[in-house]
Amino acid sequence: MLSRLQYEDCTSCSRAAGESNAELARKLFVSEATVKTYVSRLLAKLDLTNRTQAAILAHEAGLLDG
Repeated sequence: MLSRLQYEDCTSCSRAAGESNAELARKLFVSEATVKTYVSRLLAKLDLTNRTQAAILAHEAGLLDG
């Protein structure tokens, strides 16, 4: 089960599947190291290996609609 923050991170990460960690950090107002940590933990929790898989999962779950 994802926490609310992880849910929001998943949505942000999925929408930005093609963006760099630096680009995500600027959008989320956090450091690049924080983005790397968030993404790594999220992928591990979801048993995924990359952001593209997270984007596909989010799309299939309807997180990107609207």
